[in-house]
Amino acid sequence: MLLKQVQFTFKYPKKLTDTDKRFVAIKDKINKIDDAIQNDLEHIDEYIDFDSHINWLLAHELLGTADGSGSNMFFYQYDMSPISKLKMGPLWDFDSTLSMVTNRHSSFWYYESTYLPFLLKSPKFIYS
Repeated sequence: MLLKQVQFTFKYPKKLTDTDKRFVAIKDKINKIDDAIQNDLEHIDEYIDFDSHINWLLAHELLGTADGSGSNMFFYQYDMSPISKLKMGPLWDFDSTLSMVTNRHSSFWYYESTYLPFLLKSPKFIYS
């Protein structure tokens, strides 16, 4: 997994085991995203919904969020179909908003605890 320091907590489905077909499908999706980010950015848009990621990141940037990431990130997808893309949202955890250092971006730009630094290497992401 690319984001090794990031751990996932499942809100739904509630109980998953390592052999649960939903868990296997979710893990497969994350591994495909990681592989595309590392090896094939040309096709990253097949796995990630750019609009939801851009909206989430820009909202935190405009709000001046100083919190680096972690438990304030939610990923979801519409269903378990292979064509369903990974989305980001909703926004929450606003206790560090309006607390950035002057003339700095939110910490999401600097740390590889989100997909942002990797997605910024994709022309499709930048120009979407």
